Amino acid sequence: MEGEYILKSGHETRLIPKSQWDQTKDDYTFRLIPLCKGTFRDYIIGISGREIPKNFPAIIGIAKSMNDINDKGTIVCVYEYEHGKYLHEWIKSIKGALKYDVNDILTSKDIFKALVKALIELDPSVSYEEFIKIVKSIVLGYVLYKYIESAGITPFPDFKKYHYTLYKEVLNGKLDYETYVKITKIKDDIIEISPKYIHDLKERYEMAQMAVEYNN
Repeated sequence: MEGEYILKSGHETRLIPKSQWDQTKDDYTFRLIPLCKGTFRDYIIGISGREIPKNFPAIIGIAKSMNDINDKGTIVCVYEYEHGKYLHEWIKSIKGALKYDVNDILTSKDIFKALVKALIELDPSVSYEEFIKIVKSIVLGYVLYKYIESAGITPFPDFKKYHYTLYKEVLNGKLDYETYVKITKIKDDIIEISPKYIHDLKERYEMAQMAVEYNN
């Protein structure tokens, strides 16, 4: 799954390694940024005529328009139903997830209170904007993970890379991978944000940013 792909989503679904792309594009051509591998569950008709569930290997990623530089992308699952043959399922608009799902979580009573408190207490020498991006990347990762699962897909993410990709590619985060992982303390499971997590995140963020300033 290393590297990016080009997704052709027209009459025939094609998945092309970016290094092999011939530069042709149309309205059905997307830049595909992988988030993780997984399996897509679909049904095939057996000999008896009954539907039989089958799992297909899949890549779950962010599909971004090649014609709109402001496109935040859509989560898509591209699965291989035969060797070298693909189908795709659109899962969720990231713009919609940020506007509705992520916003609903961040403005819920306890989370909003904890977030406001963290921002008030945040040292003025560090970036408020970057802190918000980190928080949003955690919540967005949680929201999209639930959408992926509800679409009949079993994702197998490296959660550190999964969240960091959203942070960099969707939210235009500026931190490097090692610093981001150190601040977020992402491990082997999805994080459901809480007031305590926001408080601890704020403390780690301040320490990391001040250490950078001190070393400079």
